[in-house]
Amino acid sequence: MSYSEIESQTHEAEDTPVFLPFLFGERCPGWNDEGSGGFLEVKPHHTVFDLYRAVQEGTLFNLYQCYQTLTRLNGVPNRIKFSGGILRSESWTQMCADIFQTDLEVDTIEHGSMMGAAVLAMEHLGLLKDISTFRPPAARIIRPDAAKADFYQRKFARYLTCYQNNNPAF
Repeated sequence: MSYSEIESQTHEAEDTPVFLPFLFGERCPGWNDEGSGGFLEVKPHHTVFDLYRAVQEGTLFNLYQCYQTLTRLNGVPNRIKFSGGILRSESWTQMCADIFQTDLEVDTIEHGSMMGAAVLAMEHLGLLKDISTFRPPAARIIRPDAAKADFYQRKFARYLTCYQNNNPAF
């Protein structure tokens, strides 16, 4: 099934199962190689589409948890560039903006992270004098829906409770 076919069957719900995306141990923020992941709070009425939605949410909640740690240490970034396979899913992309409650810039280059690595290499080789001069324009901006902020904060709180119960060292 395509993303659009699957996502036409999903919906936002308070009681979506919680997915901890640490199937191969946890990297960040707890750095626990023995950490485990999987689905929690699964009920008999949940469908495969609810599990799909839980995977999307859990992945983004982990990123948001890392983002919170980074912003506590370094402050809030001026902008967030968004790239990669997630862009193939409008629903997941919008969910990310709604969870982070910030604009996400999408460049014309699909894999912007790879372009960033190439730009860093160009700077290292002396081909680019000042990396701050490389600023590809945003092709589009994904704006958060402020009406979803409380909904996702409640869901994130559930995620954190499950995370802390699964990773007592955190």
